[in-house]
Amino acid sequence: MSEKNVLLFGSAREPYDNVIKIVFPKVVKGKIVKDIIFRNLDKISHLKECCMLAINQEYVKDFDVEIDMDNVKEIAVLPPLSGG
Repeated sequence: MSEKNVLLFGSAREPYDNVIKIVFPKVVKGKIVKDIIFRNLDKISHLKECCMLAINQEYVKDFDVEIDMDNVKEIAVLPPLSGG
């Protein structure tokens, strides 16, 4: 298991602090990373389908790829942003 910082942005951070710590398996697929995050962040579970994830400042594009969490420095949850 590996504890990682998860950075929250926009509406995802409103009910939480900007950074939370979540424990992940050592090797895990991107879709499982997203599932684990939103299981831990039940107050924003309604955002799961519309949020992007970034790992080490790169968007996760293929959620079926296995990720070695030892190489992960940070994970970001990025909800849709609106401008004005």
